[in-house]
Amino acid sequence: MPTDESVSRLLEAWEEIQARFPRAALQQEVELSIATARALAQGRPLSVERLSDVWGMPPDRATQILEAARGRTVEVDPENRLVGAAGLTLNETAHQLTVDGKRLYAWCSWDAIFLPAYLNTPATIRSAEPVTGNQVFLEVTPDEVTRHEPQTTVLSILVPSGDSPENLQTGPSSDRCSMMQFFSNREATEDWVAERTNVAIVTPSEALEVAHRTWLNLLN
Repeated sequence: MPTDESVSRLLEAWEEIQARFPRAALQQEVELSIATARALAQGRPLSVERLSDVWGMPPDRATQILEAARGRTVEVDPENRLVGAAGLTLNETAHQLTVDGKRLYAWCSWDAIFLPAYLNTPATIRSAEPVTGNQVFLEVTPDEVTRHEPQTTVLSILVPSGDSPENLQTGPSSDRCSMMQFFSNREATEDWVAERTNVAIVTPSEALEVAHRTWLNLLN
């Protein structure tokens, strides 16, 4: 499938989502995700007290949200501190980001691509194919992918669907994350995607373009 067709599939799916949910609800979800990611990007776990400040709510309400989302859309350490949310985590994954000299991680390939826009700062990304382990390297700013090695690098993105905005999120153990990986070339991706459904193959620049035309567009 040509990459422009993959981009169209992703954008059409997003249009369906926007038609299903109020823009204000989706916008609130993105704003909360960005605030959380920027706090986590400092490289330290976030206590409930810190989260209450970031989220603008009382500590008991922050605790309720944390417990409800634990293991699904957030990661929490043994001290009940937030260590992963909004696609960004302090726990090691296959997708390493270096941001302002700090080593962080992304839950999936698409998270890694758009996190620089969330954080409003450039990042370098190192990852590996899920089958061969071949390494990929990218340099990404909030607005563009400035470099990727090899030049044939692509990534898989699950075409979104869901009954609520929360179901559109990735998570530390979600099926969505396992479907979104980096590959050193398109041929390797096609073999891997052939065993899965509703997965699009795009270039890094196309992935960032889709992010700007979907989630990030809600901030305009």
